[in-house]
Parts: sequence; structure tokens; C-alpha cells
Amino acid sequence: MKFGIYSQYFQRGWDGSFETYEKVIPKIAGLGFDLLEILTTDLMGMDESQQDRLLKLGRDHGVCLTAGGGMGQAYDISSDDASVRENGVRHFLSFLPTLHRMGIQKICGLFYSYWMYDYSKPVQKSQAWSRSAACMREMADAARDCDVTIMLEPVNRYENFLINTAAEAVQYVEEVGRSNVKIQLDTCHMNIEEDSMGGAIRTAGTHLGHMHICEGNRKLPGTGALPWREMARALREIGYSGDFVMEPFVLCGCEVGDTMYLFHDLSGGADDAQLAKDAADSLRFVKTLFT
Repeated sequence: MKFGIYSQYFQRGWDGSFETYEKVIPKIAGLGFDLLEILTTDLMGMDESQQDRLLKLGRDHGVCLTAGGGMGQAYDISSDDASVRENGVRHFLSFLPTLHRMGIQKICGLFYSYWMYDYSKPVQKSQAWSRSAACMREMADAARDCDVTIMLEPVNRYENFLINTAAEAVQYVEEVGRSNVKIQLDTCHMNIEEDSMGGAIRTAGTHLGHMHICEGNRKLPGTGALPWREMARALREIGYSGDFVMEPFVLCGCEVGDTMYLFHDLSGGADDAQLAKDAADSLRFVKTLFT
């Protein structure tokens, strides 16, 4: 069980260069984190030398890497256009050799459709579901050959329509029928869509392989109103031993905040030093619950 954070918590822009991650890894290691979830697009933007240096830097600081991200509309495997689905499968498969070479065994996010969904187009859920599941089997088979597990994230209704709840995720994963396709729950999305946070975790059960954690408004865990002890009890009940990755966004008036529709400051006016302290405090809170 490892505890990680997205580097974008500390950033005002989406710069995903090697140089950015080179600075982030020692920083989060010093705060007590032992995992960094790196955006797949950022990883693929690095050359092999940079990827290898990043991996070594992580090992030197005791920080493991997982990959996270999603698909754009041009790669929608639920599309009614066969060429778009083929493009999506091909795009996903292009990540796998790099992940395998670097020993990254998890790819996490929204890969069953695309983010954010264009609701000016009609929603045909059952047809999109079947198309997506068929493509996912092909993607999972290729991922298995590279020792990669796909962690699929239910998201809220405003971002996509296909999988919004833990129950839907279980149905989808079981229909796909591949042991290396699991569920990644995100407490922000759960807070919107689920009747019970603990109930959603119990529904996911043994299919749950990864957790993204933040408050319902994207603040750091422990600073808001989510029922963390209820979730901790449920995770113990299902025997969860996967990782936890914080995905908070608190800065406004910047590229990251604009992308996440954050137009008021959630940081309390924090500077870089305070952001780091707040993250370390949240990590201590989380570890008291989940270890």
C-alpha cells in the first residue's frame, strides 16, 4: 500500500516536461509520499533517456510511478465510428511498450470513453457500452502481455455518461471479463454520484484496485466534510491493499485551475511552502486512517 499525489497540485500550469517531474520527485519524497502518478501524455512526451532518468530518480528517492490520464474525443472507444474506435485502441496500445520497459504496472483513468463528453451529441448508452467493452477486451489483452493492469475510473455525470457509479463499474468490468481490468474509485466523483461512500467501496469489492482521494470540492483529504472513517472501515472490510493517490486542485487564476473549472481560491492564499506543508499534514491524516 503506497501513498501518492499528482504533481499538478503544486503547479499553476500543465507543464509535464521531464524537468518539472525531476523537481517534483525529490519534493514529494521529502514530504513523505512514496508514489507519483504521472500523466501518460507527459511520459510519452519524454525520450527514452529522460524516461530512464525519471525512473532512476524515483528509485533513488523511494518513489514508485504509476500512469494516469484518459482519452480525448478522437480516441473514443465507445464511438459509433469504427475508425475512431480503432484510433483509440491504437492510441492506448502505443503507451504499453513504454510502461512495460519502465516497469509501470498500473494505468489509471478514463479509458472506456473520453473526457469531457460533448453533450451536444446524443447519448446512446447501451450501444456505446457494448462498443467500449469490445474494445476494452482487446486493450486488456495487450496490456496483460505487458504486465499492465487497467484501472477504470467512474466519473460524474457532468464529465461522461458511460460509467458514473461503482455498481456500473462492476457491471462493466465483469462484462469485459479480463483479470487485469479493475476499478479505480475517486472520492470527488463518488461524492456526486453515490448514495453511500462506504457502500460504493463495498460494491466495488475485490474489483477495486486503485483509489484517488480528495475532498468533494477537490481540497486535500481531511480538510472538508467527506466521511473518511466510513470509507476506511469499508476498505478494511473488503481487504483493500492497493494504493492511494491524492488528486487535489486548489489554485485558481491559472491554467490548471481553469481546466478544472476552479474560479475561486481553495488554498487559503497558500504559497509554495504552505502548499507543501498542507500536503504533508493531509498525508499524515490519511495514513492514520488507511494503515
